[in-house]
Amino acid sequence: MKIPLAYLEHRVTLRPVKAVSPSTGLAYDPDIPKVPALVVDKVHQVVDQRPSSETRGQTISASTQIVCRKERWIRPDSIIIVWPGTPMERETVVVAAGYNQHTQAPESAQFWVI
Repeated sequence: MKIPLAYLEHRVTLRPVKAVSPSTGLAYDPDIPKVPALVVDKVHQVVDQRPSSETRGQTISASTQIVCRKERWIRPDSIIIVWPGTPMERETVVVAAGYNQHTQAPESAQFWVI
């Protein structure tokens, strides 16, 4: 079961990471604008999943949780632009990502960003 669009009242822009290379750094796919999402500005303690991070595997504070449909899942190190087109617009880095899969609840992709 998909999460209903009525619950995804915000719009974000996704910039999926394509490759991580020690010599060239991060490479990104083209932006995916206007993705329906739920953005919750609330601090969470998460385990850093970014391959490029010095704090990988450590517990860190994420400032925002973002929920969208499962088919929009992107890897840690990707960029999400929250509140696009507003004075509060900012680029955030995905530090942890996961799925919510349950037989009696809507499936969704979840991201925690800093």
